[in-house]
Amino acid sequence: MSKTKTQIQHQGERGASFVNTVLDAHSAHIAIVDHGGQIVTVNQSWLRFAEANDGIDSASLLPGGNYLAVCDAAVGDCAAGAPEIAKALRSILAGEQHEYERKYACHSPTELRWFSITIRGFEYEGARHAVINHVDCTDDHLDRDHFRKLSLVARATSNAVIITDASERIEWVNEGFTRITGYEAVDVLGKRPADVLQGPATSIDAKRAIKKAIDCGEPIKTEILNYTKDGDPYWLEMDVQPIRDENGEITNFIAIQSDITERVETDKKLRAAQAEAETAAKTKSEFLANMSHELRTPLTAILGFTDILAESAANNDKSEILSTIRRNGRHLLELINQILDISKLESGAFVIESVPTNPRQIVKDVVETLRMPAESKNVGVSANCDDAIPERIVSDPLRLKQIVMNLVGNAIKFTECGEVRVDATVLDDALHINVIDTGIGMNRDAAVNMFKPFSQADASVTRRFGGTGLGLSISQKLAEQMGGELSLVSSELGKGTHLRVKLPCISVDADEAIDHQRYLKCSKPSDRFDSSFDMPLKGMKILLVEDGPDNRRLVAHILSKRGANVHTAVNGLECVNKIYPDGGVGLTPHLILMDMQMPVLDGYQATRELRNKGCTLPIVALTAHARPGDRDKCLEAGCDEFETKPINRDRLIECIVNLVRRVPASVS
Repeated sequence: MSKTKTQIQHQGERGASFVNTVLDAHSAHIAIVDHGGQIVTVNQSWLRFAEANDGIDSASLLPGGNYLAVCDAAVGDCAAGAPEIAKALRSILAGEQHEYERKYACHSPTELRWFSITIRGFEYEGARHAVINHVDCTDDHLDRDHFRKLSLVARATSNAVIITDASERIEWVNEGFTRITGYEAVDVLGKRPADVLQGPATSIDAKRAIKKAIDCGEPIKTEILNYTKDGDPYWLEMDVQPIRDENGEITNFIAIQSDITERVETDKKLRAAQAEAETAAKTKSEFLANMSHELRTPLTAILGFTDILAESAANNDKSEILSTIRRNGRHLLELINQILDISKLESGAFVIESVPTNPRQIVKDVVETLRMPAESKNVGVSANCDDAIPERIVSDPLRLKQIVMNLVGNAIKFTECGEVRVDATVLDDALHINVIDTGIGMNRDAAVNMFKPFSQADASVTRRFGGTGLGLSISQKLAEQMGGELSLVSSELGKGTHLRVKLPCISVDADEAIDHQRYLKCSKPSDRFDSSFDMPLKGMKILLVEDGPDNRRLVAHILSKRGANVHTAVNGLECVNKIYPDGGVGLTPHLILMDMQMPVLDGYQATRELRNKGCTLPIVALTAHARPGDRDKCLEAGCDEFETKPINRDRLIECIVNLVRRVPASVS
């Protein structure tokens, strides 16, 4: 039986409804336009697209709107492809072409999206229509674009890029790899980078570190020596990163390698230059040590015997001559000490103490010490210490005094008339000591170099006033090591100079100062050997080991005059034999004075041998060496104390008395 018209119409409506439902379920944006470009119908995805599109009236993209008009009116980021799309649609609606496809960018309110548009023509009820199909392909486009750009970077970079699989087999290399290594891709594909690139001088530690990181699936950045295809070594900085899939499994390794051969070679040259500089510094230090020894040894005899003669000089003429010898000898010793101080400061071996220190007393002591030489030049010298300065601060009293002595002495030397003033105060928790003079002053050019070693204003100043130009340099470096600074405040040619030393001002309370005084009292000589007596060494037996006859005679005289019974030895071997003679009872002195530079057996070897044999007698090192570390070297050899030449008689006597009281003496 044939279907009725109503049934056919109903089935047609159901079919149309079914088609619309299918279109609505499709993720693509679909619209149908008639022969004039007017939108006849759209699916739900197109509706959502129309609402989200930025800059376009959504009504113009709904049924009743004209798609051609939308394309013709397009502006902004979407406008570039719109004329072409409109032209293609008109051609399809005119029956001139059947299909058109392209990709274009379109802005949503929040981001740039990419779409693929397909337009196909069809006939309906005798008229041309077209189906417009939009598909959002942003993710695919960005992925392809991203990888395209990465590929461009990998190919264009001068660095080597290697991609391996999870088993470290090479899958891809870039042109940078070929430029650096000389290997073409065909030479290395399927091989392990280590098997191809590493060679005999490649660091085993670097190999192990790379293997460990890869086995653990960890990134690593390191430097390694590799070899080119021709066998030439080159240095690389290598960054290896594991690549994992969505399950966390390693799929690949990517290595980026930078050629750092030039940098490594430069570093080698710098290290070689540094080693050369250190060798030069060591040579200079050894020269200063030898110079010190050669100069101090005769100075010991000169100054020592000058003091002895001065004690017994009968007339004023001889006393004046001896005073001249003594003064010039001590000046020479001061110059040697300054040169050695510079050497110590430059090497960083200068030891700075932190003990309770009375800055006001130090300033006053320096001024009183230098008052007489200042007044002999008709130069007044004065000190003004602010009451705000603590009675005790944490500092190094010896070095503080050295700085102030240098500054005031320098000011007096360069002041021919007028005055030198020392003003001390506390500002911003810092001790300020200002030394102001009315001397010759200096111009700007001279001021720039005033703190450089061996530098003075000009040659005429050196001829006129003398000196080495070391005092200010030493003082500045000392101030820096003490945590402060020495600076030029002002100077004017012919009117004077103002220098300022600024040091930390950390006050010490009364209990700390008392504890320190107790420590000092514990280091003083015992009642049995009181250095204030005329014969502090009376009853002591001392073995003097000295190869130089002049110095041996001098030191023996000094000790004997203080009451000691002095025995002598001319070298270390004779000393050891006196203490430990073959088959007999040896000498048992209270103390040994040991020269450290001697023939046959020097003082270091002799001291070690004595200690190895069980000798606990106190041993004082006597040496003309005064370099950084010389004292430590003597103490490490087994000496208890260290005294430098020329001998300071009072200090040596006090040292002997302290040691004899403090150190248990025996010969086992």
